[in-house]
Amino acid sequence: MNARHPLAALVVAAAVLPALLAPAALHAGEAKGPLEALVDSMPNRDPGGKHTGPPVDVAQKAVLQVMEGGKASITALVDMLREPDKGEDYKAHYLLHAVATHARRPEAEAERRAVAEALAAALGGDRPTIIKAYLLEELKWVGGEESIAAVAKLLLHPELYDETAQVLVNLKAAAPLRAALPKAKGRNRQTLVLAAGSLRDMQAVAEILPDAQSPDRDLRLAAMAALARIGDAAAVEPLLKALEVDSAYERSQVVDALLVLASRLTAAGQAKPAERVCRHLLKTCSDRAQAHARCGALVALARAAGADAMDEVLAAMSSDDPVLRAAGVQAAIEMPGEKATQRWVERMKGADAARRVAILDLLARRADTAAMPAILEAMAAPEEQVRVAAIRAAGSAGDARAVAPLAAALGSESAAARAAARDALLRVPGKEPTAAIAKAIPAAQPQGKVAMLDLVARREGKEHLDVVLACTRDKDAGVTAAAITALGKLAEVSDLPKLTNLLVAAKGGAVRGTAEQALASACSRLRDKNQCVGAVAEALKATTGDARAALCRVLAGIGNRTALEVLRAGLTDASDPVREAAIRGLTAWSDDTPAADLLRAAADAKNDKHHVLALRGYIRMIEVGEDRSAAGTLKMCQAAIDAARRPDEKRQALGLVGTVTDPKAIAVAETQLRDKALAAEAASAMVRIARAISGAYREEARQAIARAADATDVEAVHKQAKEALAFIEKFEDFIVGWMVCGPYRGKKTSKPHPPEKPDAKGVKWKLVTAAGKRPGVVDLNRHVARRNNVTGYLKAQIWAPEDMEARLEIGSDDGVKAWLNGQVVHDKDVPRSLVINEDKVKVALKKGWNDLLLKVTQGGGGWEVCARVRAADGSKLEGLRHKAE
Repeated sequence: MNARHPLAALVVAAAVLPALLAPAALHAGEAKGPLEALVDSMPNRDPGGKHTGPPVDVAQKAVLQVMEGGKASITALVDMLREPDKGEDYKAHYLLHAVATHARRPEAEAERRAVAEALAAALGGDRPTIIKAYLLEELKWVGGEESIAAVAKLLLHPELYDETAQVLVNLKAAAPLRAALPKAKGRNRQTLVLAAGSLRDMQAVAEILPDAQSPDRDLRLAAMAALARIGDAAAVEPLLKALEVDSAYERSQVVDALLVLASRLTAAGQAKPAERVCRHLLKTCSDRAQAHARCGALVALARAAGADAMDEVLAAMSSDDPVLRAAGVQAAIEMPGEKATQRWVERMKGADAARRVAILDLLARRADTAAMPAILEAMAAPEEQVRVAAIRAAGSAGDARAVAPLAAALGSESAAARAAARDALLRVPGKEPTAAIAKAIPAAQPQGKVAMLDLVARREGKEHLDVVLACTRDKDAGVTAAAITALGKLAEVSDLPKLTNLLVAAKGGAVRGTAEQALASACSRLRDKNQCVGAVAEALKATTGDARAALCRVLAGIGNRTALEVLRAGLTDASDPVREAAIRGLTAWSDDTPAADLLRAAADAKNDKHHVLALRGYIRMIEVGEDRSAAGTLKMCQAAIDAARRPDEKRQALGLVGTVTDPKAIAVAETQLRDKALAAEAASAMVRIARAISGAYREEARQAIARAADATDVEAVHKQAKEALAFIEKFEDFIVGWMVCGPYRGKKTSKPHPPEKPDAKGVKWKLVTAAGKRPGVVDLNRHVARRNNVTGYLKAQIWAPEDMEARLEIGSDDGVKAWLNGQVVHDKDVPRSLVINEDKVKVALKKGWNDLLLKVTQGGGGWEVCARVRAADGSKLEGLRHKAE
């Protein structure tokens, strides 16, 4: 449908409007019309206040259909609203609000106007007050100029004046409020007065002023608050007179209004009446209970009077009251104008060092460039603390004029002055200071050059690379290193050859190391990694020895596929340093991609050092692989053992074998029991593996622990075996080994997910063991994901020696649903904390293996589950076995 075409719009209106209006003509027992059907399609509301119902597109279509019907359909929708005791109208409310929200789109002015006109027109007549209040709430956000006249008619309504005033304030419609004020009484007038104040309606001041002396306290306070917000000088005297009231509460409200009034007057350029207010408050608010008023008045006075408030500010800064002293400092900072700055500068003359430091810190916080001459003069003061304070001030209040003296301070004998100068030069804004710093570098002393090079880099002065490059040839080693480091921070891709040339040409190890770090820093910062690799690889072509090794290390840091290929080539380089650099680079790789390369390098290495480095790197690859299967990890561990040339290398590999939760890992560890140098480590690995798999392979685990204990006399291994057997005994009745998967979105046991379907594809299960301190408890936050509003699944198999009645005992956090052999045997969808064996369910086990599937929901917080199978009477059930498959 082309809704933009005028003829199409007429056709739509002709077709839709009569149908949408049909509900109004329905008789009892007749079928519902289209508008009622649209309303019925809106979301339901359950007892908990949550919404359920159609997807978003259904509601959106309903909104569009109402909008196609125009004002008449919106009015018909309003007619469906009911008073609370006269029928349910929640869905009509929902749809009407959705229509109003839809019409507020920035590009939908015509739709907004249509909705607003319909709602405004519906305010007339004899609709119930509660429905008019709802319409006003919608108009507060969707209304415009077209709504003002209809809304304004309710300004004097005995129940709706508050909602009406809010709409007009939102619409910035002051005139109707002002016109209604003379007729408003009591709370109605109080509301309209505050609304006029919110709109800062100057034309309402004459009408509101008498209310500041009203015998009605609420109206009186409302009038004073409104007059303060409006900010007319005519309000000064009435509000000052109102301070004479006896009530402490009312006086505090008047003080607050006066402070707002002073601020408004100052902003409007009416400084004199603002000064009068502030000085009066300072004079009359003298007791400690009114400290906030004095502090506020002092700061407001400084803003209004500037340097003319100096006496009051100085008096506050010398006060015994720490709160007033702090307000005095704040007032001194906020006191505007060059004249005020010059007054502070004058006070530095003849002052002692401590007072000059305080004034300099104050000038720094004022950040007024008019203070620069005095600050620069103070930088040459004989007292170090004054010089340092002046340097700090130059950074905050300065401009390019401060750069030269600050640069000179970088060579100061005082460490505090040097540090302050560095910080100050970083804070002086603009490109001019950066250029001035770069210009000052050639003539500076070595210490100053080092600091200035760092500043050029930190200020991102890329246009001054020529100065930086010149310093890479400086006679002073410290300057050379600083220049190379700065080059690394500033270089673009086109500048990388400069860095690689510096690295290759370096004659000393220290300079080469600095160049390597700078090149690595630049490659890490720059986005185009392939171009970075290209620049480094180009330099590799004509490089040998230590420089080539350094370039290989930089490539390892870049870490993309192109860099990997270059490093792989380095493994067969004729140079020992290059091969070592390639091995080290591959060892530091972020994933296990280079594992095969490192294993091959370890096997082929003629150099013992290279063998050790490569094998350690390969073992590290075993640890960093995230998605590898247990079988894959075990295969890599076996390869590491086979490639090892020393017992300590095999011990490293055995340590990883001990982390593989697979029965086959026991056999790998057991092959090393015959080696006396490795027997203890192999036995320990067997025990750890057996303990981890004991939930699924209990008997196999016991036997492996016994063989491990028999193979060694080491007391620590015997203790470990004893503890593992106790662990297995402790969890005898609980299912300890599970296959788990998830998380899936949603926290309802009724919402199905793929693991519930036997033929579902793409479900990734992994083996976990309940090995915590509580019997059989699986922490799903740890093993699945730490998320809220999700679901996870666990499955295991239970072997029964014969058909039998049994009891499944479950504890869960939160809800749980259980299937036994594909049939639902338990469903408890509740938010709760885990209580072990809380749910007890009678089940029938068949002879042989039985499939148990658990679904556990997670709302938030803990996410755990445990389960065991007992006899029907709760006693131990002999002959059961579990496995995780």
